[in-house]
Amino acid sequence: MNSRNITFLVVGLILGIALGSLALRALNPSSPDNPSSQSLAAAKPAGGGTQEAIYGPSLESIRAATARVESWIAANRVHPTRAGVAGFRNYALEVRSWYVLYAFERDPAKKERYAGKVREAIGRLRQGEELVAVLESTPARKYIADLLIVMQAAREVGSKVPALEKVLPELIERGLDAPNRPVGLQIPLAWLIRTVGSDQGPGVNDLRARGMLAAARSEVGMVELEVYILTHEIFGLSDYGLRRERFTTSEQAYLDRTLPFWTLFSAVMHDPDLGAELAICHQVAGMTDEYAYGQSMGFLVASQSPEGFFQKQKPAAQAVDHMHTSFVGLHALLGHESLAAGYPLPLDR
Repeated sequence: MNSRNITFLVVGLILGIALGSLALRALNPSSPDNPSSQSLAAAKPAGGGTQEAIYGPSLESIRAATARVESWIAANRVHPTRAGVAGFRNYALEVRSWYVLYAFERDPAKKERYAGKVREAIGRLRQGEELVAVLESTPARKYIADLLIVMQAAREVGSKVPALEKVLPELIERGLDAPNRPVGLQIPLAWLIRTVGSDQGPGVNDLRARGMLAAARSEVGMVELEVYILTHEIFGLSDYGLRRERFTTSEQAYLDRTLPFWTLFSAVMHDPDLGAELAICHQVAGMTDEYAYGQSMGFLVASQSPEGFFQKQKPAAQAVDHMHTSFVGLHALLGHESLAAGYPLPLDR
């Protein structure tokens, strides 16, 4: 049996288990394992309209999990250059973690405190010459998205990195590797480029018609890498998960089918990284009333370590290797808390 057939078999079995579980919970709606019995305060979608239910753990458990992962990030500061380009990726994720805490915060004093955290992290770059030297010997496609994430955060909080700002247009040009980068990953890159004030390369709308949503591949026939590409395409269409996106009718129908399927798959495979990304996609697509979403958020909270990071079953070589999973987990928690408390996503306010 080849790997493709094995994939179909495994996914089919998981779908069968998930549907059977859903049927059992429908017969017993008062079960404590049923996310609908844990429905939180409905959040009004951006732009008005009917309210939507938010399924998942209690607000108290979400806030406690958020506090734990924030403490872990604070205790695992990353130097931007000591571990080369691989270490710079973890640094960019730390910067983005402080930035999403800043973006979601509603209290002005606390928001300014998080802005200070972003500035402190950006300040580790100093003028940026050391990072420029590290990046010059590496193909730009390997780091361009991470670099733009850092520069976008710096721009938002008024931080300056002169050496990087000087060479940024050249690095962007070198990072525009359309033949080697799937369209679904070109879309978030195009969005990031625009956030730093550049119009280099194609825009998001130029690419959208050729992305994963337009292709609408069968959820059963997809592999995990394609799901990650889909989540990043959705991020690129929603300001990296900070606002609701109004998808077309056909796009929404595709997401209604695909996101819950793969969300349940990620939970069964004990994959909080993919599960958190899919949860964010549910939030920006207005799908937080889905059974799979509630299950995913419950699983995310349960997968948190006592130290605060989120982890897959495979142990990491060092603490900062948990940074990506912990960052997307943090973002999913913040989005859930905001919607469950009755507030829109940050850029919908």
